[in-house]
Amino acid sequence: MELHSHDHPADPHILSQLSQPEQFQPVAELFAQLSDNTRLRIFWLLCHSESCGVHIAQSLGMSTQAVAHHLRLLRQHGLVCTRREGKEVYYHACQTPACDLLHQMMEQAMEISCPKCPCQEETLAQQIHRYLMTNLDKHITIDELSRLFLVNPTTLKEEFKATYGLSIAAHMRHHRMERSGKLLLEGKLSIAQIAQNVGYESSSKFSAAFKAHYGVIPSKYRGEPPLKPCQCR
Repeated sequence: MELHSHDHPADPHILSQLSQPEQFQPVAELFAQLSDNTRLRIFWLLCHSESCGVHIAQSLGMSTQAVAHHLRLLRQHGLVCTRREGKEVYYHACQTPACDLLHQMMEQAMEISCPKCPCQEETLAQQIHRYLMTNLDKHITIDELSRLFLVNPTTLKEEFKATYGLSIAAHMRHHRMERSGKLLLEGKLSIAQIAQNVGYESSSKFSAAFKAHYGVIPSKYRGEPPLKPCQCR
């Protein structure tokens, strides 16, 4: 029996990466954490809102001990971060490019829109969310939303918070920062352009909001070198 050789040209760089399986191990471990249905749901929930362990347990119909186990594993692998307020510990998805990418991948794979379920009719809060996300570069007031969706401001705010767990302002600030972080890492737009893209009228206000969210100024997040002092006399 004649054996035919398979001579397929391949990129030497790709082949060199394949010969180093240890480089793939951290990625495999990261995906392993989201192979569990419960951890997947916890991570997705925390991508949308900050929550304590008791509230997470109630949302999933689980015991707090079981939820604590999953949260511990998610924290160990850099997917979930915490914030302490007095004796209460609050959890949220870490603000990292890896977590943002996983969140986006999950929603695309599940064909859902944050946090819309395709098997249900779109609620008022979800309609408002979709409208705001479509117009992320604009500053839209509660009164404008009230007139557009024909609902009084109080009901509008209550329904939105009941669905998303945050006020409209806090929820949209999170999404503005999430988008600006991605745009900064892409490196195609200036900081001023990114500020305008996510609805800030000035770069200074955007930089202050970005630093409050990520802990660093936009240029440092993107890895730009610091500006040299002027040598003019």
